[in-house]
Amino acid sequence: MKTSMLVGPAVMLLHKQYTANLDPMYLVYFAVAATGVALAIFAHLYQQIARSQQPGTVTYKSKDSKGRNTEHTVSIKAYDQIELKKLAGKLATGTIFIGGLYLWKQFTQPLVIQPIMSVVQLYESPLVQIHMLGRAAEGPNARPFKEDNPLAALTGGLAGQQEEPAADAAAAAAEPADNSIQKKKS
Repeated sequence: MKTSMLVGPAVMLLHKQYTANLDPMYLVYFAVAATGVALAIFAHLYQQIARSQQPGTVTYKSKDSKGRNTEHTVSIKAYDQIELKKLAGKLATGTIFIGGLYLWKQFTQPLVIQPIMSVVQLYESPLVQIHMLGRAAEGPNARPFKEDNPLAALTGGLAGQQEEPAADAAAAAAEPADNSIQKKKS
């Protein structure tokens, strides 16, 4: 079970109990401090990846601007740097969104949750697991890393499926119909 599944609800519960009578400016200070911790972890991770000298290559697939799958083969260090940029984008997007939400509507709950979840998201990242915690690059940390797809969990895995299984299912559904037509001809 991922840590983020436990931390999120716990933080929401603590926020409801302990921050009702607290000045919102203290929550802003907390958010800035926790974001600073996430940035420090990120900076250390960046340095670890820059120093790494792991031999080998990684082949991964990505979608180009036209939606086609393209295959890339890069060194392990280059792949880790690409994944680090993706992680930076996720963290920056969440921080900017929550900061804007606070400035617009003065919502404090996301202001408390987002910085904590940023640190948890960094901890769960395969890059941190490999470069900072010294875990092996195998199993859930194997390269190329699996993308977390939150829609797949909501739709029962349908969001991550490709067209080939759907074509197989359509062919299987059409097969009994063909058999019944052949029986009628006999």
